[in-house]
Amino acid sequence: MFAGTAQGAVPRPYGYAIHYYQHQQTLTAQSGCVLSTRSMLSKCFGAFWRSKVSTITFVLSVSLLLGSIGAHATVDLVRQGQAMGVIVVAPNSPDSVTFAARELQSHVSAISGATLPIYSEEDLPQGANVKIVVALGDSRFARSSGVVKTGLKDDGFRIKEANDAMVIIGNDYAGAPLGDRNGQTKWTYNESLKLNAHGETGTLYGVYRFLNELGVRWFMPGSIGTVIPRSVNITYDGKSIEDWPHFSYRRLSGFSFNEDPEAAIWYRRVGFGSKNYINLNHSFTNWAKRFGDTNREFFAKIDGKNHIDIVSDERRVILNYTEPGVFDQVIRDVDTYFKNHSEEKLFPIVPNDSHVLHDTSAATMSFIDPEKKYSPGWLSNLVWTFVNNVALRTHQKFPGKLVGSLAYSYQFEAPTTIENFSPNVVIMHCRRRNAFWDIKYREYVRRNLEAFTRLGPAKQYIWEYYNLRSRGENFQFIPFVMPHIIADDIRSLKNVSSGEFIQARQSNRSMKLVNPGYFHLNLFVTAQALWDPDLDIEGLLSDYYDTYYGPAASDMRRFWGRLEEVWVTQNREHDSIKPMSPRRRAKLRQREWHYYWSSVYTVEVVDELLGYLDDALVRAKPSREYSERVRFMRSQFDPMRSMARRFAH
Repeated sequence: MFAGTAQGAVPRPYGYAIHYYQHQQTLTAQSGCVLSTRSMLSKCFGAFWRSKVSTITFVLSVSLLLGSIGAHATVDLVRQGQAMGVIVVAPNSPDSVTFAARELQSHVSAISGATLPIYSEEDLPQGANVKIVVALGDSRFARSSGVVKTGLKDDGFRIKEANDAMVIIGNDYAGAPLGDRNGQTKWTYNESLKLNAHGETGTLYGVYRFLNELGVRWFMPGSIGTVIPRSVNITYDGKSIEDWPHFSYRRLSGFSFNEDPEAAIWYRRVGFGSKNYINLNHSFTNWAKRFGDTNREFFAKIDGKNHIDIVSDERRVILNYTEPGVFDQVIRDVDTYFKNHSEEKLFPIVPNDSHVLHDTSAATMSFIDPEKKYSPGWLSNLVWTFVNNVALRTHQKFPGKLVGSLAYSYQFEAPTTIENFSPNVVIMHCRRRNAFWDIKYREYVRRNLEAFTRLGPAKQYIWEYYNLRSRGENFQFIPFVMPHIIADDIRSLKNVSSGEFIQARQSNRSMKLVNPGYFHLNLFVTAQALWDPDLDIEGLLSDYYDTYYGPAASDMRRFWGRLEEVWVTQNREHDSIKPMSPRRRAKLRQREWHYYWSSVYTVEVVDELLGYLDDALVRAKPSREYSERVRFMRSQFDPMRSMARRFAH
């Protein structure tokens, strides 16, 4: 969705200090920028929302350069602060389309002071004074004008001038609210907004593309993260565009849509979303209840004891994957699932969490290399052979249906006992981009992905952890800033992965997006890169600093640059690839905060960082808008000082 690499972009080698680059002078809507060419868009806005066909341009200046428009018919939405017409949607439009109309209306009003009325086509007043200037969704107006959504990919949209109006049409989901695991919607749906984390919203993304080109930015949830330019004129120049995200799956998980409506809206504004939930999670959490009394042979025997008798949490019970009855029961579950849910495409087979032990029978031990004990590949052959065998049987009975699992914990590595996967196997790789400061870990993760790819899976996804491995007060104020790592890594995945599940929840006690000041830049860059993995990260960051912080841009560039430098130059090895018992790993992770506060965010480093914020406050003081943003960042990061001093010794 966003732009390609600009000339002169320099790759960032990890393990070295982040260098500050001379950024190009940008033109912003606030300074009367006239957007007239693709190159001008790139300079003005970091080349946001890359077009796959052409580009559209918008005029926020009172003076319109007619010579740059060419033969395209223009559409005035607002002229001299007056609305020039109405917005129409089809009767019974999907919720996301009516939401798109409200979003367009409210932002146009914020920019110009003018309100574009919204009408359903069947309620549109008749008369010469009623002019349609915007038609949203699969409307009668769009179809009669020859604007259709044919050829668009997932979440795709098309913007086109037709009959003196701007038509925005896209792939839009019109069904019941979609949930995550087990269909639960409390995390994925806001009843008041009628807004869903899943389901295509192409028309809504088209509206956001339009607003983004006008100079609107949403760097963070809520008004504090929103940039609104001001102009009395808003004109669409009539050039056509169509676009869709490179990665179809872009699920940010870290808050409840119902409990945090500002975050829910921001989720869509920056481009997160997906056609549906990719159901890959722990799959046997109810087997203790289902079979604990009737089929005890289904469960692993460890040192002569059945795990069902010794497990403290039955949701973590371990199965015996070489027991024929387990395979037969899973096949029956697959049959029932796809017969009762013909619309579903994927069946998950993921061992329960903390799958750290295994059955000690001879059949099981034949899949396990004792030399790999507690390594990331310790149980890979056992688990992936089981998954592949189920997939082969499923492929025979249900062609086109998929079976998937997680490359996770002790089954993280590619198996060595399989020459080729069944053609319907799906893999989601659980990894930590925020540990790519360790070059060995980064290269290990990428080699492992290549090893899985050689086995020929149907699809691969990424499960990213945008949080630290333990939660609580000691970890809550530890920032990890990594925009260049994010951009580089997502670019490396563009021909391999179909998308990402991003686990960003920072606190077990909150259902809201915690500490947005800390983490918004990571999330914003991720959303943009998932639309366009070839985006120009330097242009994107320059636009962020200049547009969001104004006169304080140079100080905020130093602040964020130093935060990133501190994080990516850690001089240690990440422990994920080290063979380690679960108990020892848990102890290390609970004490990890001590390392961060004593070796990464020391008192001296924190004082330096907060000093940049203090300098930024001085520069931003003449502007209420910019000073409010810097003060917000100062309030977000201020607890670092007390934490650093508290744990310094």
